Amino acid sequence: MRHPARRAQAGARQIAGKPRRTAPRAIRRHTRPALAAAARRGHARTMQLAGIPFQAIDWAGVASTEHPGAPGVATWRTIEVGNVRVRKVEYSAGYVADHWCERGHVLLVLGGELITELDDGRRVTLAAGDTYVVADGDGAHRSSSPGGAQLFIVD
Repeated sequence: MRHPARRAQAGARQIAGKPRRTAPRAIRRHTRPALAAAARRGHARTMQLAGIPFQAIDWAGVASTEHPGAPGVATWRTIEVGNVRVRKVEYSAGYVADHWCERGHVLLVLGGELITELDDGRRVTLAAGDTYVVADGDGAHRSSSPGGAQLFIVD
């Protein structure tokens, strides 16, 4: 006879009185080793933001720096804490990056339109509210913005 706590339908768990579907046991069994291997390679399921105290950032009070494009200009407001760089960036109309970047980013377009070209020939166009993520060394990329853009970037 099954234990009373295990009488729930196979593949379902109770959370706050509501059933929650889980992957069938066979899928869970095969997924766990893959997740463990990913964690050993440094690709854990959680982002490691250690040693960063809580702080609210008033971007208007952060000094800006200008980075010329070819053509155009990128204006950065940057905060660096530990191994994390957080930036609010504005690209002027007509901006084209003057370099290929290989650094990993989490990027959110706050306004305008961003075109990102990858070294394998792909082009991705993002509008306000869109995001891309890329890992360090996962392919060189460069950005442009015909009409200008405002971005939030964590790297």
